[in-house]
Amino acid sequence: MRATRGGGEASHWYVPTVWHTLTFHALWRLLRVHGFRIGLSRLFLVASVTFATIANSLLGLLQSAIYGSRLRAVNIQAPVFVLGHWRSGTTHLHELLALDDRLAFPTTYEVFAPHHCLLTERIYRKLFAWLLPRKRAMDDMAVGFDRPQEDEFALVALGAPSPMWSLAYPGETIGQAYLSLRDVPNREREHWADTLRKFLRLVTYRHPKRSLVLKSPAHTARIEILSRMFPDARFIHIVRDPCAVFASTVHLWRKAMAVNALVPFDDFDVEKYVLETLPKMYERFAEARDALASGHFHQMRYEDLVQNPLATLEECYKATEMDDFDMVRSRVADYVASLREFRVNEYEISQEAKIALRDAWSAIFQTWGYTI
Repeated sequence: MRATRGGGEASHWYVPTVWHTLTFHALWRLLRVHGFRIGLSRLFLVASVTFATIANSLLGLLQSAIYGSRLRAVNIQAPVFVLGHWRSGTTHLHELLALDDRLAFPTTYEVFAPHHCLLTERIYRKLFAWLLPRKRAMDDMAVGFDRPQEDEFALVALGAPSPMWSLAYPGETIGQAYLSLRDVPNREREHWADTLRKFLRLVTYRHPKRSLVLKSPAHTARIEILSRMFPDARFIHIVRDPCAVFASTVHLWRKAMAVNALVPFDDFDVEKYVLETLPKMYERFAEARDALASGHFHQMRYEDLVQNPLATLEECYKATEMDDFDMVRSRVADYVASLREFRVNEYEISQEAKIALRDAWSAIFQTWGYTI
């Protein structure tokens, strides 16, 4: 299969990357485990990242000194986890669920500044608003500091290894072990769990006595550990036509790597990477799902959510025994109406790619009820 070239657009020093949100210790670990390899064209980027991580570390120490004891005392309510492969509609579902003010969610600012958001949000939002794009590069969805955001970014910022490390070093597999966490040492697994709890306490501190609705595609492979951490958690899984998922995910990774890669990746086969990642994500999904108690898991199709959002969400609320959907029905209807002009990007898939999809994802097509 033809490799999808990754060189693409250059990353400029003023374009914010995932790595600008790290602490210095987290950056050092990322570089160390990958042999401190940095492409010449990325040296200035790494210099700006280093400066940012030092500032994050110092502000993090200050936030811990001021708020540490209060944050440690926070009780986390049973979360609601939105699951699904990248580009399956997880963001859309997350934003719909976030309309329910009986729930809370991590905001964009919180996930990108977990070290110091309690101290800096009011000031930094004014200073750095110009750095935040109005829309996401991969799908033109709106972006804003107050909008729901993926908690995986916060885990990376706080120093937890993640599949997102592949954005810095395309082709490297070190971070892939943290997709499911099954094959990492117990000490590393506990560190990851502690990091997640730390972030959820932070968000809960800002939004007390409310369950958090969380979204990270990587959590799809983590039901086992998440259900042990939060026995009363609910899991909502969204699936989409695998052909659309494949094409859109390839586009996503090309865009993300163009900005975040620290090494050249012209020969990296993005399509092969996407083909191999989805089966790994769902390797033990059914087993973990079936171990959940009744009322703690629900699956929906993206196409149903788009065509009949109110009925699909109401079914989800009933299946997971969440609070009365009628309390949020009108708000969901108004939000959906505001998206009337939004158009989903469509991508062509070559015949070669379709053959590869049929071979690599045949079980997924069958399980989800889609045809190729």
